Amino acid sequence: VCTVNFSEAFLTNRPKTHAGARMAVFSLVNTLTELTQVETVRILCVGRTVGNYGGLNLSEPLHREEDALGAMGLPSSGYDATLYVPCGGGLGAVPLYIRRTTGRSLEADLLSALVAFPATNGYENPFPEGTVAAEVAVEDGLCRVTFNSAFAQCDADPAQATLAVRSVVATLCGLSHIDRVQLDQSQAPLTSVDISEPIAPEESWFLP
Repeated sequence: VCTVNFSEAFLTNRPKTHAGARMAVFSLVNTLTELTQVETVRILCVGRTVGNYGGLNLSEPLHREEDALGAMGLPSSGYDATLYVPCGGGLGAVPLYIRRTTGRSLEADLLSALVAFPATNGYENPFPEGTVAAEVAVEDGLCRVTFNSAFAQCDADPAQATLAVRSVVATLCGLSHIDRVQLDQSQAPLTSVDISEPIAPEESWFLP
């Protein structure tokens, strides 16, 4: 664990957005973890633990995030996208290079990356283990998604179900050709969240 103790300016002049905070923090973490003797990075400010930093939880040592490095040097058969992942009470934008799968749609690849996103460094994964997008179709700006039955397990916790639905809707609507999402209830019915009609993202869902 490499501990870095910053001056007060680290807090008083911190970035105003989650994206800016993520860039600042993981430029540090990923740089230091290039060293073979460093596995994680603990960030302090004038000797004290830092809690919420632009939605990121800095109270525990942070692990390297390869996805924060961008697409440099990666194969061209991919797509620069943004996942919207629960973090610090809202949805945080996480830029991600999506490796495309032959014969599968971009939307399906994006959802696969979303449900597999690791719950580390303050980010949450609200999707029950085994969740898979069985069918994805787009027409006239509406994306219809059918999850397998594993998805319905999040219904046991209404807060988790809400985060899962919002994460799916926000991530898919981040694509320029999608403006609303309809979740099919035939395989994974939810009772704690109303998904009977198409859903569009709301500004209140997102971290600044």
